[in-house]
Amino acid sequence: MLFREGQGFSVPPYRVLFQVREGEDFPPVQAGFSVPVSGFRLAVDRNRVKRLTREAWRLQKQALYRELETRGLRLSVFLVYTGKKIPAFQTARDKISVILNRLMSELPSAGRGRNAAR
Repeated sequence: MLFREGQGFSVPPYRVLFQVREGEDFPPVQAGFSVPVSGFRLAVDRNRVKRLTREAWRLQKQALYRELETRGLRLSVFLVYTGKKIPAFQTARDKISVILNRLMSELPSAGRGRNAAR
């Protein structure tokens, strides 16, 4: 459903797909991370990029979670790493910060419904 109906944007080297939902039957955030084989042939390299990305996300996600709780919304998000080199942790952290800020700005206002941001 996320890939069919979700919205997306790019913050190089990441492509972000997301979908905002209302309701209590979902966790506050469902997040997925992917690194294509075409960019990194070795699984150890793909896993390294995913670990860096997940750790950067984990360290900075609290503001997004608070904002979602305040507005009573749920978020599904999927990050695809499109770069060709393994990023430094600081680079991944900076890019994830930009992504989280952009996601918060894309959220509809509280009480205005699902399509308020469109």
